[in-house]
Formats: sequence, C-alpha cells, structure tokens
Amino acid sequence: MYQKIKEKRGSELIESAVTTYIIVVVVIIVISVLSVVSEIQTIHNIADQLAVYVEYQGSAKNLNGEFNSLVNKHKLKNATVSIDKTGTIDLQEPFVITVSATKSIGLGGISIDLPISAQATGRGMVYWKP
Repeated sequence: MYQKIKEKRGSELIESAVTTYIIVVVVIIVISVLSVVSEIQTIHNIADQLAVYVEYQGSAKNLNGEFNSLVNKHKLKNATVSIDKTGTIDLQEPFVITVSATKSIGLGGISIDLPISAQATGRGMVYWKP
C-alpha cells in the first residue's frame, strides 16, 4: 500500500479527502435549506390556523394568546402576528392575518437571517347584532 501511495504521489488520497469534504458540505447545505422550507410550511400552517380561529371567534380579541400557544407548540423563535382588522369582525367581512419570523441558517462561522412571512385571509362567521 505504501508503494501505491508513493507511486501515485498521494493523488487518490487527496482526491478522496476533497470529495468527502465536498459531499459533507453539500449535505449540510441541503439540511439547512430543508429546515428553512419546513419553517416556511410551519409559518403558513400557523397563519391558516389563526385565520380559522378568528373566523369562528368573530374578533381578534384573544389572537395573541392563541398565537403564543401555537408558537410554543411549534417551538418558533422571533415570530410576530398582525391582523388588519380590530374589534369585532362581522359576518362575511374579510380580514388578513400576517405571521412573520426569522430563520437563521449557518455554515461554519457564517450565519444568515432569512425573513419568513405568511399571510392568510378569512371572512367573519359571526353575526353581531347592531
């Protein structure tokens, strides 16, 4: 074996080390991208669940409480929610909920914060007597 390495001057050993390093870097990048895609899906699901919650409640009164429970359930960090209506939401009145968060991806010492946002629309399902 020593002769083989000596004859080829270690080129196969260096090539296999470089190839292994490249494969490991590619796998780490794929895992980072998949974690971002998973977080985007989670943010969209939370926005949809909050829209259904507001539709059935007819108001955005306890929206932050429901949002906090969903954020804790999904273990998200730096997430915020906003709604374009305040007070009661009448029957068939449209509203938009926006959920925003940031996701950090890193490779080695480099870290990038990606802003993630999702919107969900709904219509009030409660008739409020005037």
